Amino acid sequence: MPIDNPRLRKYIFYSVLLIASVIIAILMGELFLAKISPQPLYTFEKGIFINVEDCGYTLAPNITSLQVQPEYRYHIKTNSYGFRGREPQFNADFRVLVLGDSFGMGQGVEGEETFSSVSQSYFDSQQSGVDIFNASVSGYSIVNELGVLTRWIGEYKPNVVALFVNEYDLGERKSIVVQEGYLVEEAGEELPFKFRTWLNRHSRIYCLVKRVYYTKNKSWMTAGEHEKLEEEDILYTAQEIGKMNQICRDRGTSFIVIFSPSMWLHPAMKLLEQKLRNDLVYVLDWASLIPKDRTGELFYVLDGHLNAKGNRYVSDYFTALVQAEMAKIHATR
Repeated sequence: MPIDNPRLRKYIFYSVLLIASVIIAILMGELFLAKISPQPLYTFEKGIFINVEDCGYTLAPNITSLQVQPEYRYHIKTNSYGFRGREPQFNADFRVLVLGDSFGMGQGVEGEETFSSVSQSYFDSQQSGVDIFNASVSGYSIVNELGVLTRWIGEYKPNVVALFVNEYDLGERKSIVVQEGYLVEEAGEELPFKFRTWLNRHSRIYCLVKRVYYTKNKSWMTAGEHEKLEEEDILYTAQEIGKMNQICRDRGTSFIVIFSPSMWLHPAMKLLEQKLRNDLVYVLDWASLIPKDRTGELFYVLDGHLNAKGNRYVSDYFTALVQAEMAKIHATR
């Protein structure tokens, strides 16, 4: 139907022209950031995670994938069981199973730079017979780690289980899932979340804006910015960790809870620590290991993961921990 009003036609023409100009500008900006001044996207490569029955999901086995973020780029190389690191040595004299999330997995550094790999290299050089099986995966919580422990404690028969815990474990009652090759909070996410996720994976302009915002507003990384947690969340988390402790006790395995070294510490973690100690769970507060004046040296600024230097720093404590546990076990024989 033709439009007879000249003013309306002019308004529509300029509106269409404006929209077309904006679209062209966005496309040109995306092309510029992709080709001339690369701006990384905020995502793992598609297909790097797979759903599994016993622990929710894991990394795909036997893959090498490149993850690029604003502060780092690194390769994720997995063994045949879907975890970073070498194949577990089931017949090793002393076996250590590590459970954790992105911190434990070593997000942001190459495989040989993770704290567990640095410690493994040391023990190999000493011909000590120690094997460290790191079964940590980005996004894992107690829900996933309980499944991993149940799956591997019988087959791997670890002498020590080290569980890394941080504030994001508190009150977590369900696993994130893999959908269409990517990790999502919940299958069938609402449209706004899906749109943000799509932007993270496809729009370099959106990722650049996030990068500038997070760099300028570092207060998002302080404990005060975290949501308030109810006492029932803390009790629930302590209960689930207690289940893991009992599984290890039944097998005669040492179980150690380690509060992950972090740029921040949620106040509720102290309450969790008290509850776990009351239940006779061995707890180490590694969140207090690193002085605040060294955070810029050992952590990535934008997402708070340990960099290569930070992983080497923590590996000294981890090596000492394993040696102490070996001494305890040898002393009882």
